Amino acid sequence: INGTAEYMTNFYAHPKIYKVYLGRPWKMYSRVIFMNSYLGELITPKGWMPWKGDFALDTLYYGEYQNYGPGAKVSGRVPWSNQIPEINAGMYSIKSFIQGDEWLPATIS
Repeated sequence: INGTAEYMTNFYAHPKIYKVYLGRPWKMYSRVIFMNSYLGELITPKGWMPWKGDFALDTLYYGEYQNYGPGAKVSGRVPWSNQIPEINAGMYSIKSFIQGDEWLPATIS
């Protein structure tokens, strides 16, 4: 979330007035994944926002996996978003996706 100091003061003072989305497709073939993330009450139940009409909805991939918090409820999500099955979640891990095990130090979980 970004904006002027005045806007942000208003935003946090009245969070239910404003809608916050996880993303929207600016280009065809966009891909966004949220995994194991806390999603606060600011996230609108639809989760995702179209760009213009149905632009890029048939080429995008927007997925969620094991998020938590009040904004993580998926019952109201748009029909073109995805809930990533556990069997596929590993392909979006740091190791698989950006070879993070080669350049990021290990952490203790």
